[in-house]
Amino acid sequence: MLSKTTATHILTAGVSVIAGYSIFVILFHNQCATVLIDKELQHNQTLRSLQETHAEAIEQACQDDVVRFVQIQTALTSRNAELQQQLDVSREQLSKVTQQNDAYDETILKLTEQVKRLQRELGSTTVQVRQVQRVAQQEMESLRQQLDLSRSLVQQKIDEVRSLASTNGHDMSDLIRLQAAITRWNAAQCVQWLGVPPYAVELTLHDHSSLRVEFTDFADMPHMIWTFLQLVDDGLYDGTTLQYRNTDRGPAVTGGEPHSASKQIHSSLQRQYATTGYGSEPLWFEELSPVAPCRENTFGLVGRGPTLLFPMLGYEDGGRFACPGKIVSGTDILQQLRQTGQPIIIESARISHNDRLKERNARPEL
Repeated sequence: MLSKTTATHILTAGVSVIAGYSIFVILFHNQCATVLIDKELQHNQTLRSLQETHAEAIEQACQDDVVRFVQIQTALTSRNAELQQQLDVSREQLSKVTQQNDAYDETILKLTEQVKRLQRELGSTTVQVRQVQRVAQQEMESLRQQLDLSRSLVQQKIDEVRSLASTNGHDMSDLIRLQAAITRWNAAQCVQWLGVPPYAVELTLHDHSSLRVEFTDFADMPHMIWTFLQLVDDGLYDGTTLQYRNTDRGPAVTGGEPHSASKQIHSSLQRQYATTGYGSEPLWFEELSPVAPCRENTFGLVGRGPTLLFPMLGYEDGGRFACPGKIVSGTDILQQLRQTGQPIIIESARISHNDRLKERNARPEL
């Protein structure tokens, strides 16, 4: 058994331990309470700061909304004023349109009355129209008779020329002298009309390119040159076409006949040929010249015309063609036609002005 002293010591030690632990617990509790109070104070401060910040943000947002609202209200007010002004203008225009419609209605009524009156007048003039038609038919019949008579006279002249060509040598010499007189007369006409040579003709084509030919002398073939210049001056090549062909004498670019044009232009050209007295072959006789053979870059007419001839190669014996003209510019167009094989329209053919003449004289009439 423990002694009393030992038990007392043990009891005293236990009480001391319990007292120390109690003091420790009290101190720890006080320390924790102090920390908790500090944290609570910090929390309260943070909460107040957040509340103040939130209040400031709400106040700033409200101020921004007020400014934006004022701006939007101002813009809407201005737009409303503009729309109101446009509405007033539209009302004025509508009023004017209404007045115009009323005026149009009155005009329509007047026109309707005029149409009815014209219909009545038309009904009353039907008899007169029929009378005019009968007179026109009579005039047409008279013109047909005159045309038949003219054709008969032309055929008679052709027969006379053929008969003259088939007679003896004495008559042929008369024919040769007649041709010589015509050539001298045509040469004099050229000089009187255009001055002395050279004479140039510009062919303007559909693609705006141009082909220029020139006659430097007409000593051997004045009849062909004079007739060709007349055809050009009368516009009888306008609207016709040029096309590359292989002729019996070799490759060439030909064209200019009325039938090479469109139907409408063809009919117009045919009337012009008949009116001017050229007929289907404008030349009175065919001219040939050993000094004007058909070579490359030369120009002439086929037979008695009006077909244009641009040889691509030389005709060694001259053939039945002669080419007194020279191609001054546009030979590349002939090569292009040879390559494509497609026709090209002659928009216009015009005689170029002779710089030595102050002004062109009037063309002598036949």
